[in-house]
Amino acid sequence: MKRRVSPYLILILFAWITCATSTFAQKSVVPQTGCFDDLKVNADYMVVCDNRDNTLRVDTNCYIVLAWSTGETTQTITVNRPGSYWVYARSDQDRAEYFDTIVVQSGNAPKPVIGNPQEYLCRGDEASLKAPNTMKSYLWSTGETGNEITVTEAGVYWLEVTDSNDCVGRSDEIEIIIVELPDPVLSGPNSVCRNSSGTYSVESLPNATYIWLADGGTILSGSGTPNVEIEWNRNGRLEVEVLQTRPDGGTCSGKAGMFITVGDKLKPEILYNRSSLCVGESIVLEAPSGYAEYLWNTGSTSRIITVTQGGPYWVEVKNAADCNGRSDTLNVRVYELPSATVIGPRAVCGVGQTVTLQGIDAIGDVVLWEWSTGDRTQNITVNRAGTYTLVAWNLNGCTDTARFTVGQAAPIDVRISPVNFGSVEVGSQPTASLDVVNNSNVNISVIEILGLPAGISLSPMPPRLVMARTTESFTMQWQANSIGTIQHTATLVLASADCTDTIQAQITGQAVNTDTVGIVTISSADTTLEVGSYLALPIYVDVSLPLGEAADIRFETTFRNDIYHVDKVQGAQVLLDQSVGTLRTITMSIDVISDTSQIVLFSGYTLLASPFMTLVDIDNISVTSNAPFITDEQDGSVTLTGCWLPGRMVHFGELQLVKRVFTIDGREVFPGGHCRPCLEVYFDLNGRPVGNYLTNNISR
Repeated sequence: MKRRVSPYLILILFAWITCATSTFAQKSVVPQTGCFDDLKVNADYMVVCDNRDNTLRVDTNCYIVLAWSTGETTQTITVNRPGSYWVYARSDQDRAEYFDTIVVQSGNAPKPVIGNPQEYLCRGDEASLKAPNTMKSYLWSTGETGNEITVTEAGVYWLEVTDSNDCVGRSDEIEIIIVELPDPVLSGPNSVCRNSSGTYSVESLPNATYIWLADGGTILSGSGTPNVEIEWNRNGRLEVEVLQTRPDGGTCSGKAGMFITVGDKLKPEILYNRSSLCVGESIVLEAPSGYAEYLWNTGSTSRIITVTQGGPYWVEVKNAADCNGRSDTLNVRVYELPSATVIGPRAVCGVGQTVTLQGIDAIGDVVLWEWSTGDRTQNITVNRAGTYTLVAWNLNGCTDTARFTVGQAAPIDVRISPVNFGSVEVGSQPTASLDVVNNSNVNISVIEILGLPAGISLSPMPPRLVMARTTESFTMQWQANSIGTIQHTATLVLASADCTDTIQAQITGQAVNTDTVGIVTISSADTTLEVGSYLALPIYVDVSLPLGEAADIRFETTFRNDIYHVDKVQGAQVLLDQSVGTLRTITMSIDVISDTSQIVLFSGYTLLASPFMTLVDIDNISVTSNAPFITDEQDGSVTLTGCWLPGRMVHFGELQLVKRVFTIDGREVFPGGHCRPCLEVYFDLNGRPVGNYLTNNISR
């Protein structure tokens, strides 16, 4: 029953619901936009199948559950037993309170019968598996969804069904067993003398019956057995049907037959699969069985001969009654083989790279290519190392096989620097370096450089070898004869022992008239001082402005932070200060309104580290102005010298000496005096000298 209730009636309602026996109750209509007309739990009736879980739910968009008869307060509950269930809930729109009941009854999972546990089929026959058509849905192990399927292959089959109560069941499994058909091979003379007999046979099989039919002859003996004797009085046909009993009592059958020639002379028919052969092959020629004597034109007296040469072949036979004769002549032809090879790269270079393998037809008679990959084209593209096999066919069915092995090679790993001539004066001949960095473990050759713009010369000319893990440089010179800009891409063609590749080089530059351009030069000096010293390092900025112009100058300075620790920058605005590993890059900006020479000062301590030198790289100079600018940078360095005393601790302030203990030859020692270079005396913890060691200025 679904009815609007007030809170003080809840206890009475609980007691009434417990005693209720009615399955379906009158509904109380609640007008709510977008919701059910009343509180609803799934349906008024549900079946729980073989005690499996079912879900009871309330519309979560319309109601908030206050209580289920199970004691739960969630929007959904799971039940696995039959019975009557109720829910008490509040409307999410009008805040009224309602309840609903649902009856859950027990149901059994269906189990359809689709056939016997085992079914036998003769090869080529089919069986029908069928279930009642009263189910809601069907799903066979084959994926089919009807109530009946037809099977022709061996295997295990089953059916899953859903009945009208949504209970799911499954049939027993049925095994389909395929029985191969008998394949009799009939042997015996295919030519006999008139009114004479011949003996014919097929293989003897278990549980088999034999039915013989001789059109033109009379069966003398053996009817119903694998061997018969037949007297022939005219040309005719001999047939045999073999019926073999299956385990289920059914039979599978197969037939064989031959034409019999009857005359005054024997004329046996030579039996063969092929009447031609390819060079290096052989074929088998066979005379019918059942004769007393055989004589081939090769001199062989066997019934069966193997042929490796072309030419005419025949056989003479004689039976037990001294009737004889000769077969027709069989001309065997021999065909030449095609000649196939494979060419292509010997290695795949890196992941995702491909190589093309090409079949080569040396004679020109190949009509079909078959690769071990399944491709039937003359050329294939592969992306894996391995051995690939190619079979080439000609029109005569002769083949030649070629194999080609592709290895796995390391890819070419090369990095190149962009070439930037900067802003130069018209008429000058500036140079710039193109650095080729070989990160590979193999040697690389720069075969050629394509696409150099006009006015650019190169030295040295390729090809040029770049050894593994080294850098080689090309020098480019620009003949800047007119005002203009270069912005070009050149292509470097690279090759290793196994791989080829290309890489692009960017070439830029600007030729200007220096009467109307500004000049910015930023430089740093080379500084040498003792370790642990405080250093004020100057960066010199020289600016020459065109008349009436101003400029915003930005540049970067990069150095080793573990050698020179800068804690103050004066004379420029710091835009960005970042570190990657030990490298620190500071990006700065200077605004100028007139020609100037000013100093940007870096201040900080030098630290104990190795190596004891860091370049001060000045890079990425950019100028914002209404006039063009020529920029130039001159890098500097900071080099640390002096002898580091073991035990000295470096702080950003006063240096202090502390005793530091080492382990040498298993003994704990501490060092005495030290100079660079010198013999250093070590003492044990009792103050006794234990040895002299040559030292230098490398820190420990």
